Parts: sequence; structure tokens; C-alpha cells
Amino acid sequence: MATGYVVAKQGARIVDIVPNIREIDDDNMHGDRSVFGVNLKMADFFVTDEKLELKLDDVFPEGHTNVADKYLKKEPQAEVHNNIAALLIESAADKQKIASLESMVGNLLIGVASLKGGQ
Repeated sequence: MATGYVVAKQGARIVDIVPNIREIDDDNMHGDRSVFGVNLKMADFFVTDEKLELKLDDVFPEGHTNVADKYLKKEPQAEVHNNIAALLIESAADKQKIASLESMVGNLLIGVASLKGGQ
């Protein structure tokens, strides 16, 4: 299970540790214990699946992958907005194709009419 760390931006010192992280919600991190109201101007959330033997006030070592994005709380409304936007773009593209096909059919009909009229 992943462990979450609150790491000071200046000096990279560990300010707090959240074992078995489940979710990051704005400036809060939840797991076996929770951390609330982290000043994200002063510290970052760092989550790793690796087993690290770190404790408070240790300097967080470089070279580890931060997987905090996997634990960010997904806002259902934001997902709905993204889906609606994608559907609107797809709809506009479909309307453009339809208009192009209508124009092509119109040109074909004019061509057929001119051929019939020419005989």
C-alpha cells in the first residue's frame, strides 16, 4: 500500500506521514490517518508505492516516483463537464461532415440534372 508524505518545499524535510493512503482531497490527505489543511505553498504531497524507512524531519530522498495523481479525488461534476465537452466537439465534427455530404449530394444532383437537360 502507498505511503503519503507531506514534504516542505524548502529543505525537502518530511513534515507529516500518512500510511496506507486512500485519497488526496484539495489540501487534505487521507489514509490510516489524515492530514488536514496543508499549506500547499509551503509543502507538497508526495506518494510512493515503495517501502521507505523515513520518519518526521528526515530529508526526503531524490529519485523516487511521485504517484500522488493516482490518489487525487475525482470530482464527478468535472468528469461530466469533460464528457459533455467531448460530446459537443464530436457533435460539431459530425455536423460538419453532414454539411459536406449535403453539399456533395447537391452538386451531384446538379450534375445529373445538367446531363439530363443536355440530351
